[in-house]
Amino acid sequence: MKKAETPFPLDRRTLLAAAPLGILAAACAPAEEAAAAADQTAPAGDDAGLTEAEIAHRQTARDFVKALETSDWERFASVMADDARFITHAAEGPWARSMTEGGEVILENMKQLMGGLTDPNLMITRERVLGNLVIHERDESFTTESGPTTSNITAMYLVHDGKVQVWFELVGDLPA
Repeated sequence: MKKAETPFPLDRRTLLAAAPLGILAAACAPAEEAAAAADQTAPAGDDAGLTEAEIAHRQTARDFVKALETSDWERFASVMADDARFITHAAEGPWARSMTEGGEVILENMKQLMGGLTDPNLMITRERVLGNLVIHERDESFTTESGPTTSNITAMYLVHDGKVQVWFELVGDLPA
């Protein structure tokens, strides 16, 4: 007798749409680490409870942010996977629910974006490492031709083999 098949209650599109919310829920987990000084290198105490792999993933994410802040494109490319995906979510504007695929495309987009900014400052204010996932809350400030701008960012990096595979950014606060 053949058992009747029960269809999976979620399709692929629903699962993909829900993934960022799961990552965001992980970001709200109570344990957290404060990022160290502006150079974002951690004092020895910040490693407590982390595995060697998690420490390496955290450093990859920190290197990634520092390279973006300083427009060190060689360093940025060295920690970006060739098949990386960059997903953004904002309430409105060009960053509203967009995805860019491919390390080279992401690199070129960031060069163009950051090239129009002066005095960029990307300060990690909270940090959490969960296996291959590194979560940052960041305050950003920079100047555009329209004037000074500040943003609150929640960024998540899925790191594998020393490379950022998926980069997700929530720009600003979630609408109520």
